[in-house]
Amino acid sequence: MQTRFDAQASIIAHMKDLRWFWLSGSFITLAAGCTDPISPIDPTGAATTTTDDPSTSGVDSNTDTQQGTTTDPASSSSSDGGSTAAVDGTTAAESSSTGDPNTTGVVPVCGNNVIEGNEACDLLEINGETCESLGFEGGELGCNVTCDDYNILGCYVCGNGTVDIVEDCEVVVPEGVTCESMGFEGGELVCGNDCFYDTSDCSICGDGIQQGDESCDGFDLAGEDCASLGLVGGMLTCAASCSFDPGACDIPGVPFGSDIGYTGYVLAPPVLPCEDISATGTASNLTDDDAVQVPIGFNFPFYGVNYMDVTLQSNGAISFGGNTEMGLNNSCLPTNSSPSSNILYLFWDDLNPTVGAGEVRYEALGVAGSQRFVVQFDVANFSGDAADLMRFQVVLNEGSGIIEVCYPDTINAANAANSGAEATSGIQADSANALQFSCNTPDLVDGTQLLYIPI
Repeated sequence: MQTRFDAQASIIAHMKDLRWFWLSGSFITLAAGCTDPISPIDPTGAATTTTDDPSTSGVDSNTDTQQGTTTDPASSSSSDGGSTAAVDGTTAAESSSTGDPNTTGVVPVCGNNVIEGNEACDLLEINGETCESLGFEGGELGCNVTCDDYNILGCYVCGNGTVDIVEDCEVVVPEGVTCESMGFEGGELVCGNDCFYDTSDCSICGDGIQQGDESCDGFDLAGEDCASLGLVGGMLTCAASCSFDPGACDIPGVPFGSDIGYTGYVLAPPVLPCEDISATGTASNLTDDDAVQVPIGFNFPFYGVNYMDVTLQSNGAISFGGNTEMGLNNSCLPTNSSPSSNILYLFWDDLNPTVGAGEVRYEALGVAGSQRFVVQFDVANFSGDAADLMRFQVVLNEGSGIIEVCYPDTINAANAANSGAEATSGIQADSANALQFSCNTPDLVDGTQLLYIPI
């Protein structure tokens, strides 16, 4: 028993000169200036004795015995008379005779950010490799927790039909993910070509940046001014709703009145600004005394309320907020003739889009934030000439909320109702609030333009 205590005391004394490392759940000791071999304590509790028999020692007379066995000289002796403990059964002689860095005394420590031994990587040190160098399209390469291989969970290949961990989407945005769900106020979220969300069409009104379907935001007017809106000059500003406020612009034309939402102007420009969409517009296929609701393609404010759809009326009008067909008998404004709310009368009369090559077409033009929705009537008066159709148009301007009405041709081959002699033209919020330009008078002559500027 005393012999065992002496061995333990010897170990404690030598531990002051040893460094201990922990690797994969095992302790490894490296000699640091020791000249005497150290015998391990037998976990069985058997006594460890020291013998002076030189025949059992590789260098000196001290040999550790355990349960009656002698220590292998190859694992306890070194060329300089000292000794080191064998690691994983590898002898000191074997370690010194190989070029493997794992057996030359360098002990890899996973987690120290240094690549050592047979480590492929260590924390942020990834040996110069990238997702791209490993054959991926992009992403962030990492190192796994055991340092023996790379962590490729952050790498991706866009376009393979699979949403990788670091990707947001593949071609389409997942259901339920919108600009609003990402903290914006509105707009359209799309999946970018890089498989990440493209929020360029999302917007927050009031952040000072024109985005998405905003026309402007604060002082950011997206390069627009009064002249670019067709209002000659003056100072264009942005309203709190992130739509243009043209109130301080120099508006060409002669004002003909105001109501609760608009001021009206009449012009006779050298060239009417409304686009001809007879070759590109979508046919509404309206019949006589008919109505059809179609998408505008953007939010348009009519009397301060945004609408995404508009109803085309075969009898010369467009209306918002419903799909009620308007009667053929016109009346002066304001009127309670249904529909009596949120309606723009271009040329309210008994018209028939099915006569000759007649048609009512519509089309959205331009880019988001400054789009124009055009409705074009190519029609005859009821029982009118099928070869000489009339044409009039309305343009809804997304950016400014301005409404333009153009009258390129209001003559239908010697018809008594030509130039609006039997028609109504104007705009109406409800049966009590309206702004009329003409009613049963031939004031809608060829080349006339009306502007309705939001108040």
